[in-house]
Amino acid sequence: MNQKEPLKPLSRSKRRIFKFGAFLMALFVLALLEVGLRVFGYGKDYPLFIQDKNDKASLIINPEIGQKYFFNPNDATKALPRAFKKEKKKETKRLVIMGASTAIGYPYKYHGGFQNWLEYALNRTYPDQNFEIINTALTAVNSYTLRDFTSQIIELEPDAVLIYAGHNEYYGALGVGSTSSYGNSPWVVNLMLSLREMRIVQLITNTMLSFKSDEEKKQALDKNLMEKMVEDQKIPFDSDLYHAGIHQFETNLSKLLDELNSENVPTFLSTIVSNEEDLKPFISDSTSQKNSADFFFGKAKEQFKSENYKEAKTNFIKAKELDMLRFRAPEAMNGIIGEQAERFEYVTLVETKKHFETRAEKGIIGDNLLLEHVHPNLEGYGLIGHSFYQALRNSDVLPKSEKQLTFDELKNEMPVTAVDSLNGKFEVMLLKDGWPYYEPFPKLDVQKMSQAERISGQLTAGQIPWKSATEKLFSHYITTKDSLRALKVLESMSLRFPDQAVCYSSPGFLALELNQYEKANYLFSRAVELDSSQQNIAMISRKLIEAEQYTTTLGYLEKLKKQETGSEFANKVSEIVKKIIRYNELNSEGQLSVASKIELAKNHLLLGNRSQALVCLNSVLKTDPNNVEAKNLKSEIEK
Repeated sequence: MNQKEPLKPLSRSKRRIFKFGAFLMALFVLALLEVGLRVFGYGKDYPLFIQDKNDKASLIINPEIGQKYFFNPNDATKALPRAFKKEKKKETKRLVIMGASTAIGYPYKYHGGFQNWLEYALNRTYPDQNFEIINTALTAVNSYTLRDFTSQIIELEPDAVLIYAGHNEYYGALGVGSTSSYGNSPWVVNLMLSLREMRIVQLITNTMLSFKSDEEKKQALDKNLMEKMVEDQKIPFDSDLYHAGIHQFETNLSKLLDELNSENVPTFLSTIVSNEEDLKPFISDSTSQKNSADFFFGKAKEQFKSENYKEAKTNFIKAKELDMLRFRAPEAMNGIIGEQAERFEYVTLVETKKHFETRAEKGIIGDNLLLEHVHPNLEGYGLIGHSFYQALRNSDVLPKSEKQLTFDELKNEMPVTAVDSLNGKFEVMLLKDGWPYYEPFPKLDVQKMSQAERISGQLTAGQIPWKSATEKLFSHYITTKDSLRALKVLESMSLRFPDQAVCYSSPGFLALELNQYEKANYLFSRAVELDSSQQNIAMISRKLIEAEQYTTTLGYLEKLKKQETGSEFANKVSEIVKKIIRYNELNSEGQLSVASKIELAKNHLLLGNRSQALVCLNSVLKTDPNNVEAKNLKSEIEK
């Protein structure tokens, strides 16, 4: 009986060929699945910028870009919805902001963020320069997201990139202590990010999410975003996870700065701030005094009361370092920011933290500049904006200008309204009502609330949109004859709608009424840049004439003359204005004759300015009471 010979084992070379073939087959199947998913329209790409639906010539930040970084798309955050032109104009300075919630301006949804303070300061200092600020910040992201954005930001040909980041390395999306994490290796996480646009990866992620129970989904709805993002609530100082967060930040920041620097993009990297004095540690180690954040915080409080401010600051910072719930960046992050700024030729360090310390009580940052753990109040955001403003002015990015706004001048002029300020206050109350603060939302007596508080409450509750809230506040100030506050409300519209000419001309007209001529001229110049129509220029010219700003009017009349066809109106008005300017100069020197004063009165009448005509005629009649021409002309005016 013939027995089958035993199978001979495959040689090593054949085994290698077999494994390689199996690997190729697996790749082929995956590629086939990937193509099939794309053909049937499953999943999506995640470009940072997409075409604006309202303007084919403009781009906006992709509202779905956050879904690339958050495991649960329902948690994904969005950038500021502000359009910008695809093609950068030669006369435009394009600045791009990178960061997270502080860079967005939380909790000031509409105004108050440092972008607005910076933009206002730049526009006031360089009225003839067009600035385009593109804010790519997303709430609850960290250096992984910033690094991933960098190549697409470079494609925009920015004149400068401004970075404020570092607080979210532990609990931001993909952070080492986050619920949305691929682990502690920057190499692995960045690899996974590069695969996130593959439809297979999206299918796997979505399938995993579908397995969540209804109970888990319900629990998630009851949590705020801060709580949803935290996986490891206790990250001890000097632990492996603590150092992993620092390593993650250093690795990603180094790579993104290297990429920007290699393209010669001027980059302004800011130090970051957090609440030292007025935030009790969230979670303190109770096993030993040397590791107890609560112990050092209490000690710092006592030292501050005893006016031992130097030691108090040291211990406030130590308490922050030992706080195991790491919503505040360790001091090491600012160390890395300083070191990385030194490494690269095109990177400038922005000393924001030092500026905060100069404004803080005894140099210890607290509630006078911050709203909670890391987000500034309005003055704090102003300081960040002014820090970037100073750094840009001192660089080669902007032309040299003798004019500059001090922080106090900027603080006084900045058009942030009571509604914007109170809306931020209410938003923080809502935040602190939940984890990890658990500070109950205070009961508000509506009857005792001011009109601005009532409007802000409606805005915060989502009962009215921002524009309606702002219009209601403006009407209130007009009714109460509070013109200065009304002007700030109108100016705030230009920050919200910077591409609408009426948002500059309307506050310009009110500024004229309030004798704020420099501000009015700035606003009118912006309005004409956006709308150079005859109608707009003619309206501005008329208002300037009514305000007797004749020299300024000439510039607008020259623009009007260039547009006129078949009419000499602008030319005639221009000649009248020139005569008035010349007569006024002679009058101020005491060289204006009686005949010239009468001529000046006639020119004022030609422009419809009866009151000034009467001033001139009364001046004539004071020295020559029987002047017939002056008496007759005055009689005609007073009929």
